[in-house]
Amino acid sequence: MNEYSAVYGDAIDSTLELLETNKQFAYIIDVRTKMARIDVPDWNGNDFNKAVAKLVTYLMPHLEPSLPFDATELSQDEYYRFWEGLAEHLLMTVE
Repeated sequence: MNEYSAVYGDAIDSTLELLETNKQFAYIIDVRTKMARIDVPDWNGNDFNKAVAKLVTYLMPHLEPSLPFDATELSQDEYYRFWEGLAEHLLMTVE
């Protein structure tokens, strides 16, 4: 199992807090998540990883400039895992 830095844990927590409290980001998240589900009809089955990748590409241009942490403090593995984890979480929780 990979060991992630404290910065990674803080990045996840602070980003989820930002998304929960900011109406602009909540709207972006809602729309982009629904788009990924439409674009990948089997998003909750065999094509889950494809839907995650699609959602990451939808989210990065909107969220990356406003991330509430310094992304340069993450390792490359942590950075990619951050985006994948965020997309997985959103696909499973956004209604």
